[in-house]
Amino acid sequence: MPDPILWWGMNAGRNDGQRAGLFRELARLTGAGIPISQAAKVLQRGRGAQAAATVAGLERGLTAGKSIAGALESSLNPMEWAVVQAAEQSGKLADGFAWLEQYYELRQKTVDRIRAAMLYPVFMLHAAVVLPALVGAVLRGGYGVEIVKSVALALVLLWGGLALLWLAGTVWARMARTSLPADRLMGWLPVAGPARAALGLARWFTVMHFQITGGQRMSSGLQRAGAASWQAGLDAASQRAAIAVEGGATFGEALAAQAAFPFELVSNLTSAEFTGTLDVETLRLTRESMATAAAKSEHAAKLISAGFYGLVMLFTALQILKIAGAYAGLYSNFMDQL
Repeated sequence: MPDPILWWGMNAGRNDGQRAGLFRELARLTGAGIPISQAAKVLQRGRGAQAAATVAGLERGLTAGKSIAGALESSLNPMEWAVVQAAEQSGKLADGFAWLEQYYELRQKTVDRIRAAMLYPVFMLHAAVVLPALVGAVLRGGYGVEIVKSVALALVLLWGGLALLWLAGTVWARMARTSLPADRLMGWLPVAGPARAALGLARWFTVMHFQITGGQRMSSGLQRAGAASWQAGLDAASQRAAIAVEGGATFGEALAAQAAFPFELVSNLTSAEFTGTLDVETLRLTRESMATAAAKSEHAAKLISAGFYGLVMLFTALQILKIAGAYAGLYSNFMDQL
């Protein structure tokens, strides 16, 4: 989450809703003490295709004697798997599923806000493209098929441009997961960049929390948290910090050496490490980072929608002036012929 750029995906909201529903029920069932194998049977009914494949993979894996994370590995993306694997090892599987539910609910709400706010601007954009093409065809003396061809060409160019914009954004966002230059450029985006960074930290904190509460090696936790962040810069910094920890550095020292980690974050975690409360502090920071991500995502949704609306209105005004100019020219020619 997709990241903010991926919010333009046509199926993002629907798939996020399905994922949120799946993880909500997994959290509820496992939290009630129902064995995961029985929960998988309960969840087989009434699922979307993607969620149904996840449940089927879970049941097959459990039948083969795999752990829950192992059974789900082929059905989850790397971020989901990192959370589930860490939560299972820490004995807090229901909490891991609950966090994934909250994460996908946040993404779905953001997508829904953007789509609702963009309905009118998108309608106006189509009108601003179609009307000049229609008027131009009429002024050229076209009729019937010529008018239809002119309008169809305008729509094809519009839809093609929007498709290219969506594709470029999708590719860019996916590259930013592994490419440092792409990640850096993404971070410079106004509004969307900070929202994406907040979501990345929320994913990072979640995996670190479950790794710490599960008594896993700190270096292993850093590696998995970095990979789950879906941000190349944060991932690279986490891998370097993991190497430093393996070399004898403390957790706080390893983080302090990496510019990707905010000073306040490093300070809080260093103090918690010194007092032996890293599990408590990472839980607090996980909740805080999710709240921050929610606020920044909502802010981004509003500003992106407003910005798009402004651009469409400007384009519409220019097209109206273009039509007015064309009619003025036609009227002038008519008067000259009198």
